[in-house]
Amino acid sequence: MSKPVIYWCAAALLAVGLGLMHGLSGYWMPSIFPEFQQPITESLRIGPWGKLFIMGYLALSLAGGIGVVLLLSAGSSIRDQQRRAAEWEAQRQLSAMEQQIREEQLPAAERERLQASRAREAAIKAEARRRLGLPEEEPHRPAPLV
Repeated sequence: MSKPVIYWCAAALLAVGLGLMHGLSGYWMPSIFPEFQQPITESLRIGPWGKLFIMGYLALSLAGGIGVVLLLSAGSSIRDQQRRAAEWEAQRQLSAMEQQIREEQLPAAERERLQASRAREAAIKAEARRRLGLPEEEPHRPAPLV
């Protein structure tokens, strides 16, 4: 299962949990706080623990809603990053193949001169890295898609 799917499943579970919490609050909330069972025409006298509970309930509702949005956007962001990486790798391979075809069409003398020039540039780059104390550059390896 890929990361975006995991994020989207977590967002769906959180959304369902929030929906059930709100939908069934008429059943479970009065059992915790019996003063909520008064008729709607009478004003509620809620104690400090009831007020604290309601504030916590509202805070969790808000945080849960924000959490759903964050999980959905994180999953989309990861999916887009993976797609861009795959497109970039395909474009890089296409460019390398085009360059190889161009080189194959060159005359042998020009091709050898081009290869010698690249070898000199690689040697200069390696020497500069060595003088700066940088590690040797590894050949490009595409990042694995998760």
